[in-house]
Amino acid sequence: PRQKVSDGGLFTTTEYQSNLPIPAHTELSYMPKSKPELIAFCCAAAPPKGGMTPALDMRRVLEELPADLVARFAPGVRTSVNLPPAPGVFLDVNRGCFREFTRAWSSYGADRASAALALQRASPEEVAIEWAGSWMQPFVDMPAVETHRGDRVWTGFFPMFHWAGSAVQAV
Repeated sequence: PRQKVSDGGLFTTTEYQSNLPIPAHTELSYMPKSKPELIAFCCAAAPPKGGMTPALDMRRVLEELPADLVARFAPGVRTSVNLPPAPGVFLDVNRGCFREFTRAWSSYGADRASAALALQRASPEEVAIEWAGSWMQPFVDMPAVETHRGDRVWTGFFPMFHWAGSAVQAV
């Protein structure tokens, strides 16, 4: 989650609790129609310690990955988020704790059909919508490997979007 700083696409960095490391990430490279052309870094207020932004050569990451793993991921990865009907605090059964959800599907429309249609129209990516009870689950297919400026690159760390992967990367 990020906060908008100004119009024109300026946002804060990933906002994690200060005791959690930010794993290396690839700035939306996994979103084919949303990835930025240019990324700039700025530090308005340096933390007392730490504060590093890991940057990796994703061509090299792809070279180092086992070929069978790359082949399994090559077709892409289907990702989703869970959006409650309204913002609030809910039990996250995967993480075993209560969690605040600030985004809700009701911000897109008054009923399921209008919210789903509005979310699909607002996204530059192709979005498939499913429902789990009263929760909306938008799904987006993302590539694992892409060609960028003539080179094949690994597009990102998919485990960071899964509760178990986040824990593993923090160790």
